[in-house]
Amino acid sequence: MSVSHISTASSVNDTGFSRLISTLTAREAEVLDLILGGLDNREIALELIRSPKTIDKHCQRIYRKLGVNKRVNLIRLCVDFGRRPEQAPRTAAKSTAPQQDSPAVVSTEEAYPFIERLMNKGRAWDRVISIRRLSETCSGSAYIRELACQLTRAFGVHCAGISEAYPEEPTGTVLTFSVRGVVVPEIQEFSLAGTPCEQVMRRGEYLRTSGARSMFCTELSSALTNIDSYAGVRLEDRCLGVLGLLWIGDSKPMAEGQHILESLGLIAGPAARIIAAHIEGDAE
Repeated sequence: MSVSHISTASSVNDTGFSRLISTLTAREAEVLDLILGGLDNREIALELIRSPKTIDKHCQRIYRKLGVNKRVNLIRLCVDFGRRPEQAPRTAAKSTAPQQDSPAVVSTEEAYPFIERLMNKGRAWDRVISIRRLSETCSGSAYIRELACQLTRAFGVHCAGISEAYPEEPTGTVLTFSVRGVVVPEIQEFSLAGTPCEQVMRRGEYLRTSGARSMFCTELSSALTNIDSYAGVRLEDRCLGVLGLLWIGDSKPMAEGQHILESLGLIAGPAARIIAAHIEGDAE
């Protein structure tokens, strides 16, 4: 069957269409159902907590695999063969399956050398444990959103979030962030140069207990630039390497900045594993 002729319903039967659909990866199938649900690429990026560029790549792969050259032909083809978004629920943001490889208990090996100090700071230790236990109740994009919310609540800060960034890349993407425990449905791309995020990517962690406001680029939302203090740690996975960073910011100086940074370091390990599993869904 010629790919150039698959874009019309008359050139493919039910069996052929099913065979084409079966070539899609799980993530591509998710993206397809969100397209059929009426979402544009940026809205899909928000739903799946991925960058718009990543979603664009998925769309191009879907077009190629289904033999269409634009969105309208894709929708027409799917509708003609009865493919509807409700047949495959939007599970990316609602998945509650626990991650088997993300233990809720902090091991001495992983926590050392911070564990003794944190245990002596009871509240710091409690918030580390409570956030790590998120993996028992949610995963994927739902976990990422809830993580941002829990960080602001646990540390009592203005905002927190997860950004995608890679070594040697000049830009980053704020995938999700929370202001006072409420997720802001907005994806923002920004230049890393001169920002606290750049310092995290270079050093592995970065703390600015005050005066951080001048380091943020004006292209970001005012909710992200109107902060005086910042703490961030790099997110790294053993298989995928550096994924980005986990960060919090506050509108006032961080009195317990070092303890907060150490707490973030303990949270980053299991968070990176869950986020890596989510990112692997982008692979063909």
